[in-house]
This record gives sequence, structure tokens and C-alpha cells, in this order.
Amino acid sequence: MIKDLQHLFSLSSIPSNVSQDSISISSAYGLSKFYELIGFSMQYKSDNLKKAVNESKSFEFNKQDLIPLNSNDLRKILEEAGMLGRIHNSPNLKEILPMCLLDLFRRGEGYATRKTTEILLNLLQNRVIELNKQIEGSGLYILRQMLSLTRNEISISTGLKVSQIQQIEENKISHEFATKISHILSSFMKEKLVSIISLVQERIVLLQNILKLNVVWEKITDISEKDNPYPYLVDIEVESHNFIAGNIIVHNSALIPYLYKMGYKGPVYMTPPTRDIAALLALDLVSVHYKKAEVPIYRADDISEMVKHSISLNFGEVSDITSDIRITFYNAGHVLGSAVTHVNIGNGLHNFVYTGDSNYRKTRLLDPAVNYYPRVESVMVEATYGSKDQIQPSLAEVEEKFCSLVNETIKRNGKILLPELGLGHAQETLLRVEDAIRTGKLPEIPVYLDGMLWDITAIHTAYPEFLGSNVRNKIFQDENPFISPHFKRVGSPTERKEVIEGGPCIVIATSGMLAGGSSVEYFKQFAENEKNLIIFGCYQAPGSLGRQVSEGNKVVKIDENFGGETINVNMQVETMSGLSAHSGRGELMQFIARMSPRPKKIILSHGEQSRCLDLASSIYRQYGIETVVPRNLETIRLK
Repeated sequence: MIKDLQHLFSLSSIPSNVSQDSISISSAYGLSKFYELIGFSMQYKSDNLKKAVNESKSFEFNKQDLIPLNSNDLRKILEEAGMLGRIHNSPNLKEILPMCLLDLFRRGEGYATRKTTEILLNLLQNRVIELNKQIEGSGLYILRQMLSLTRNEISISTGLKVSQIQQIEENKISHEFATKISHILSSFMKEKLVSIISLVQERIVLLQNILKLNVVWEKITDISEKDNPYPYLVDIEVESHNFIAGNIIVHNSALIPYLYKMGYKGPVYMTPPTRDIAALLALDLVSVHYKKAEVPIYRADDISEMVKHSISLNFGEVSDITSDIRITFYNAGHVLGSAVTHVNIGNGLHNFVYTGDSNYRKTRLLDPAVNYYPRVESVMVEATYGSKDQIQPSLAEVEEKFCSLVNETIKRNGKILLPELGLGHAQETLLRVEDAIRTGKLPEIPVYLDGMLWDITAIHTAYPEFLGSNVRNKIFQDENPFISPHFKRVGSPTERKEVIEGGPCIVIATSGMLAGGSSVEYFKQFAENEKNLIIFGCYQAPGSLGRQVSEGNKVVKIDENFGGETINVNMQVETMSGLSAHSGRGELMQFIARMSPRPKKIILSHGEQSRCLDLASSIYRQYGIETVVPRNLETIRLK
């Protein structure tokens, strides 16, 4: 009964103490709160209580014993320690938390006392000892209970099916298959366990440091601002701070989950397809790391936080992100969902456009980037291909050369390997190949798709309104080119082996730089046959296997993660320019020339210094617009 009464007080934010047969309220705050919320029905008791409250108000309530640790902090610490039960037999708070901590946890407000903090510290130290005992030798089910992990969470992080995890726990799976995937599970669980122990130890040190402080609660009488010695740094823990994929504009999505891992709690603005593709690519990154028994930069939980905090905006949709900043997304023509961001600052005081990666020419997949806005004073433009010698050939020339190379390879009974980036490049290639076969420019040979490009292509089909007008109309007319009967998905090693041993075909596989994925497996099998052909259509980073092959190396070494073999490259190697999803020099100049209204300042970035300076000089000479090429960490005043 007494415990129930204390629980009732706790829910009403009334601090109390319990002895064997009584409950007492000893603080002025507790008395006032009790009088305010409950009082007494009998008049004389009510008068006595009122008198006690009035007397307590004359006393100075000493808050020096309070520690800056509130119920939200407590909840976060318990979550990080894996002590908030979400599955059967996971830790029970009623059993493991002393009443003082349970009271703070349930109230949802207030601060911990020094004594309560010391109890929490002792609890965490015991938790570390308990977890350290489980690093070696504990079964999957026991660890799952201890860490409060659901099978679904493990499935998302490892790529295994929920049913497979359950079968392993219940020992209902073949020994051969269990051996095959046990290292994936053990690697994940051990990494999770070590991560939790490390995090709890950090919290222990933090609490110890807080307890050493002589915390005194004083009234604030003055606030002054100090100069920030690092003006290029941003405190991402400020909850109201936004990311436009934000008051900070993020160029690509891969790092966003890491921001949430580091404590960012605000929204992230994206187009709907960007949200879906970003989550898919990030989950694939985590899965690849676990399969290599490596620790990823972030986990599936951080990706979930990104998705939960995402605000999806369509092209042309205006959204207020703060009281004096609003944004609008426009098509960037780069990949599905890529957006030029128009930022209206101070109710029209200044209008800033950030293009990010963009492409100002119509492709089979997308319409060209939009360059007409209500108002614009400053623009930040990419200069990836900004130098004078980077004039891209027309798509018609490129596609004619592509068909010629493929036809020659098929005539000599060879296979064609097209290593592609999973997003953008691959879908453009699919449309090019589908059109060539349908119009008779290429014979009707099988086209095999391997890697995650199949899943990304499915997202393209789900968002036809973000695609170019031609392919959008075909999808709406039930003539979806992405599901052409010529395309065949490769979904297993057995099917891959059949492709390798089969006749002439086109294989489109990720990754585009032969840095991993299924394209490396096909390259190992195709490279030594001089009848075969590999065509590089995307950028090859220095040091990558793709760069070595495209530069003409006849002997290359495969990465150790993919066998470490030495391969003789006898196959025909071709590199085709003009297939980039970025604007070439001509398109960049036209993008500025036709922009409406014409900006007063243009900032060049995302390119080698020489290319940025070359483009900036040409824009200033030809159009008379002020241009800026900033250095890394340089601050630019827009107005």
C-alpha cells in the first residue's frame, strides 16, 4: 500500500520518502506540490497543511544537492546500456532500479540528487562487470535478452532474415548453414556488446566528473556572448538546427546517419525518393561492413533516426524551416530525387541557390536542371567538369559508339561487362540498352542485372513524377522500360555462375569502380578472355581497380576482401566520356546564361581548384557576374 502511494506521488511529481509503515514529505517543494494537487478533505488537517506550507516558504530551499541529470538523461543512459526491456525476459526496471531512480524515471521531470546519481553510478559499474562476463561464450538468445535487442533489429543490421535468427536460437537450422552465418551474427553481437560497454564506461566517467563538481544553483543575472574561435564549426546538438538534406545544406546523404549518431536531433529535408534511396544505400553500407567483420561508421539505429526525422518535400513545395528562412526544391537533373535548393532568407532579404550535383541537359532518365526562380542574388554551382577541355560529346554520338562496340563483341561471341554506379548511371544504361534492343540497334541478347541496382531501379518505378517526361509517360501508359523482358535479375551465386558459363550477353553490375560488389566477380571471370569487353562510363577514383584497368594495366591485383588474385587483363577495355550525370563545361555556361533572374554573385565549388578558377574566369568575362572560388573552411558573406 505504501509503495503504491509513493508511486502515485511519483506520477504527480511529489518527492517522498518511505519507511517501514509510513510515507513522509520533507521538502518545501514536496509540501507545496502536495497542497496544490491533493490537499486534505478534513478542514483542520487542511489548515495545518496550509500553515506548514506557508512556514516552509520562509525557509531557503537548498538546491545544491541537485545534479544536472534529469529523467530524459536517465532514460537515454539506460537505453544506451541496453536496460530498457523490449523483449521477453529482458531487464525489468522494477527489479533492477532502486526506488529513487525509478521515481525519477517515471516522473518525466525534475533532477537527480547527489545520492541518486551515486546509486546510478554504482548500477552502471555493475552493468559493465556483468556485460564483460558475456563477451565470450554466451548464446545468441541470452545476449539478446541482456541487450534488449529484437530479432528484427538484428535482421536489419546483419542482412539476415528474422526466421533465420529464430532458427539459430532454437537450434533448428542445419549445421552447415549455421556455420556459414554464425560469424556474421557473432561479429555483430560482439561489436554491439563492446560498443555498449564502451558507451556505458563513458557515461560512468561523465557521472564521476559531475559528482566531483561543486554544483551551485544560482539565478542568472547576465548573459554575454563570446567570440567563437572556430567559426566554421557548428554545434549539431542544438535541437532547432535544421539540415537541408538544413541551415546547413548537405551535398550527399551518406553521412547524415552519422550526424544522428553524434547527437543531432533536428529534422532533415529531402525529396521522397532521396529519403528511400538514402536509407537503402546506408543499410547496404552497414551490411557490407558486417560481412567483412568490420565496424561501420554508424549502425541501423542511426539510419532509423534519419528516416524518422526526415521531412519530405516535393519539387516546387515551399517550406519554412525557421522563422525567417524558407526553402524550395527544384529538379537538379543529376539522379532521381536530386534537388537544387532555393533558400529565401529574411523574408526576401536575400535569395541563395545551391545546385549541388546537377546536370543541365536532358537525358533518357531525367529532365535538365531547373534554372528559373522567383528571385536569386547568389548561386553556388558545381565545377566538376568546369575546364575548357571538358566539353562533353552529344548523347547521340556516345550511344552510337556504345552500340558499335557491343555489336562487335557479340559477333566474336564475347560478353560485355558494364560496371555501373547503382544510382543514376545504371538506370540511364538500362534505358539506353532497352531502347537499342527494341529499335534493332542491338540484337536480342539477355541483359543481366546484378547487385543492388535492381532495388534502386524499383524505387525509380515508384516515383515516376520525379523522372524525365519521356520515361514518365511510358510508365503511366503501362510501358515501363525498367521491367523489359530483356532484363533478367541475378539473385544468387548459382545464377551468376550460369551467366559466366553462358553465351554472349550484357552484364550490368555494381560497383562502377570495381571497388567491390558483383562487378568484381564478373571481372575476374571475364578479364582473361580477349573476346570480352568492359566499358567504363563513370568516374574512376585514383587507386581503384577500375582506374588501373581503364589506364591500360595488363596485370592487376584484386583486393584481399575479394580473393586477392592476380588477374591478366586480356579483354577489350573502353572508357566512354559523355555519360556523366554532371554538367559538362558547355552545360554549366548555358545554365548560368539562361538563369532567370540573373544572379549578382556566383560561388564555384565541387571541382579541382584549376577547374573552378577556369570556369569562374570565363563566367566573369562573358557575363560580367562576380565570381568566388572559396578555399576549404573559408567563410563568405553573401550580403
